[in-house]
Amino acid sequence: MRVDPYGFWYLDFGAGVSLPAIPGGIGINTSVQVVFNGIFPSDICITSGAGFGIGDSLTATVFPGVPTPGFKGRVTVQGGNGVIGGKAVYSINRDTGKGEISAGVGVGVGVSATFTPVTQTKCFLTCEEPN
Repeated sequence: MRVDPYGFWYLDFGAGVSLPAIPGGIGINTSVQVVFNGIFPSDICITSGAGFGIGDSLTATVFPGVPTPGFKGRVTVQGGNGVIGGKAVYSINRDTGKGEISAGVGVGVGVSATFTPVTQTKCFLTCEEPN
């Protein structure tokens, strides 16, 4: 069981890029998540997907919960003004069909929105579902 001082949480370092930078361009969203057990990192996950998007951004945010390995469809909106940043993700689990919304706050620059019909999350250290 992963426990930390504030509840379940992880750091998400994300990037959203659209090529070309116009609505309907190819949108790429990728992030590295560092999961904590107490104050120590316990897992590292990578999430990436491609689809449609607009804008470019970089964020570093604190998210509640833990990343769930597997494939999902996702809509991601992220950005910031160089001091404050945020990221919101609406995802649909392809296996269960259930949707969920998660959001984090931190620092960020730029603004992007991407829709990635197939996004994969892969965890490398524990590779287990959270309890």
